[in-house]
Amino acid sequence: MSGERGPDVLVLGAGIQGVCAALGLARAGRRVRIVDAANDCMTRASLRNEGKVHLGLVYANDPTGNTPTVMLEAALRFSELIDRWCGHPLPWPTLRSRPFSYVVRQDSMCSTDALFDRYDKLQAELQSFDDADYVGTKLKRLWRPAPRGLEQYSLNPELVASVADTVEVAVDTAGIRHQLRTALHAHPLIETRYQHTVCDARRTLSGFVVDGTRSDGSVWRDAAPVVVNCLWEHRIALDAQLGIDAEHPWVLRLKYRVLGELPAELCDVPSMTFVLGRFGDIVVHPGRPTYLSWYPSCLAGWATGSVPAEWSAPCSGHDPRRVAAARARDTVAGLAEMLPRLAGFKIQTVDGGIIAAWGATDIDDPRSALHERHEIGVHDHDGWFSVDTGKFTTAPLFAQQLVDLVGE
Repeated sequence: MSGERGPDVLVLGAGIQGVCAALGLARAGRRVRIVDAANDCMTRASLRNEGKVHLGLVYANDPTGNTPTVMLEAALRFSELIDRWCGHPLPWPTLRSRPFSYVVRQDSMCSTDALFDRYDKLQAELQSFDDADYVGTKLKRLWRPAPRGLEQYSLNPELVASVADTVEVAVDTAGIRHQLRTALHAHPLIETRYQHTVCDARRTLSGFVVDGTRSDGSVWRDAAPVVVNCLWEHRIALDAQLGIDAEHPWVLRLKYRVLGELPAELCDVPSMTFVLGRFGDIVVHPGRPTYLSWYPSCLAGWATGSVPAEWSAPCSGHDPRRVAAARARDTVAGLAEMLPRLAGFKIQTVDGGIIAAWGATDIDDPRSALHERHEIGVHDHDGWFSVDTGKFTTAPLFAQQLVDLVGE
């Protein structure tokens, strides 16, 4: 895009939300400039999460019941929208993980009966979606009680109460990044400006002015009639400069992930989510590293203001420090208590990402707002659009909602 004329829309942040927003707006004919402090798009939280395309099952403890519905709708639009913006169908079968089995712990915050009842209610909601496509597959059912005994999953019966087999999957975040990045950089109406940190913003008679610094310390300034704030952990602070208060109390969490190789005796194990509490996930992608997260070991930071400087090491790629290696070993050990054969897991990469969510207490509190992700999405402030992504799953849906709002 030529620099002679300013953009129609300035998108702040090049995570999955910003990239989807830019692609959607450009497809609608808008001239877009997207800026990010990193040296490329989707290199941090968008890349280092588990990539689960949530069907709503993990939010069974939301007292409103609204979060599962939001996630289900977003999941059923996920691949459709990404295919549209990339200009071709993605090879979804090669990007999907093995389906998740939901493993109900004996000390789950919700009993097996309560969880399965909520899964049935979500299953009933699926019927309202005609010809539902979920990352390249047609859904008929979301879940079923596991027909096999716990021993068939190699699970420890002293810790595990029951198992539900689901159709929920994760996607390879590196593969999704490659596809979206290619489309972003090829689009003639999109200009990317990396290594541009956003510092402040203000409203003008003709729109907005945004100021910041480049990686070399020089300053930059940009202006546009419409700005889309997708800055993730810095979104709330930038909104505040325009007098926009946070919707709820917010918390930032630093969460590690561990990538590596499964033991040979677990070559056929499904992906697993352990519910419901401070537990974790195992995400199995045949032919790719397996993802592990065990919340008691992987939760490494909690902040309610600015991002602590020490979080930069895990967020920039493999963390070589001893403390990171210890967290990885503890993660394997914690998950191996439930899946004993996992003890032979070969650790390859240890890094992390930041989770931005509203709430004041941790997920082991039944009343914690972390169990809810329904009051999220696009917030319109007279041309300043602040997007609370909430989850990786919802980014494409919210980008399309943004396009619809900007076009009004």
